[in-house]
Amino acid sequence: MDHPLIPRTGMSALAAVITLAAVASMAACQSPFGFNAPDVQMPDVTIPDVSGGNDPGLPPGVDPYVCQSRWGIEVVADGNLQAALDRFATLEEGVVDLPLSEYGCLRVEREVAGGVVQRLQVYRGAAGVGRWPLARWVRDEAGVTQGQVQANEEDDDASDGAFEVEETIDPAEGRLVRTVYDQVRDVQRRWTLSHIGGVLRSTEEAMVDGALAVTADYDVAPGNETDGVGACDEQPCSDADVARFESLMREVLSKGFRCMAPNDHERGAGRARAMVAMALAWRSAHAWSCVPADCSYTGRFDTDAMTRGEVHITMMPGRSDDYTRQTLFHELTHGFAGLHDPSVLPLIGDDKGQVALERLQATDPANACERFCFGSYPNACNCAACLDRRVCDPVCKDLPSCVVRDPLSNALELSEAVGASCSEGLLDTTYTWYGNMAECQAGCSGDCTSHSRSCDPGCN
Repeated sequence: MDHPLIPRTGMSALAAVITLAAVASMAACQSPFGFNAPDVQMPDVTIPDVSGGNDPGLPPGVDPYVCQSRWGIEVVADGNLQAALDRFATLEEGVVDLPLSEYGCLRVEREVAGGVVQRLQVYRGAAGVGRWPLARWVRDEAGVTQGQVQANEEDDDASDGAFEVEETIDPAEGRLVRTVYDQVRDVQRRWTLSHIGGVLRSTEEAMVDGALAVTADYDVAPGNETDGVGACDEQPCSDADVARFESLMREVLSKGFRCMAPNDHERGAGRARAMVAMALAWRSAHAWSCVPADCSYTGRFDTDAMTRGEVHITMMPGRSDDYTRQTLFHELTHGFAGLHDPSVLPLIGDDKGQVALERLQATDPANACERFCFGSYPNACNCAACLDRRVCDPVCKDLPSCVVRDPLSNALELSEAVGASCSEGLLDTTYTWYGNMAECQAGCSGDCTSHSRSCDPGCN
């Protein structure tokens, strides 16, 4: 979706792009994916009675018994991570298996054939265990890709092979299905992109009151729907611009994971791991386009490309590094947290004002995560909207309040209730925003939807 030029106070812009760096960097902290969560427990296995030699699951030169003793301790070493990123910067044919941790027990492996990534995985190894996959991505002969991210083993059975995020992309069908599970393998979320009658349809489902329910279902506007003819014609980027975007993307990934992962691990099947699922496909097929400086938007995420197993992002060259980093993160967020729901579109534009911008950043995941992770002075509503929580959640409750008052009259302009959207019309739906549900129900002839982030059930 497009990232329009919208007014900003005390912040630059937004965005995001995912690369293999995501897969590697998630293991950089205390747990397998750097989530500051309890690590994978050593499975109950019988250690083979052998002396010397390597476990068949590990490459030569790696001592599987050292790895067994260091299970759950090994973390990514900066030098190894950088070496892996440098090695994977080109699509080297064949299988490349590289160490991420000091003793090589935490590793990343990639297979390339015909200039296309066929397989990618991050794994741990140890005696008697062989390879324990933490994240993996595979493309089959028909071009169907499947990505999986290992569960956070806080439940009793760490050997059940369950994965928290599974994603299947079928280019022939033009369909993407991403399913997010909790730690007992119950579906918590599902996002489906599919072509129906030549139109790209986005359907989001989530667990509501114990049952999986559709929370958003709409047609995705095709291509560049923002500007008139000429001004936003997308063109190939120069080699220099591509090199700059690739470099800034690595920085974005590092900062984005440091922001999302520690804050989102408690949910288990949260958006941080969906971000990893995005990473699993990035190196397989990604592309850049550029737009001129007089375009009305500075970044765009090509949603349709995802159904073909590609990641395609359009950027405006010439912006500052800070602005470009944030724009990259914003666009990538569409790939793991969803698109702009049509109901938020009335809040987007050049002349909507500061209150509309605050409301947008407390409602729309892409704008919320941008400010929460990359912006200035994030508040509790930004946190809650980004991580899909409430402001009283332990992660969000200590951040500044969402309340905005008129500086002259002290009148309340925005609260934790955030606002409510009114949808009117069936075939040609229009959306209007109100300050709260009471105002919406009084003035809307259609359906009202609360976007409250408050923990008070009466504050909507």
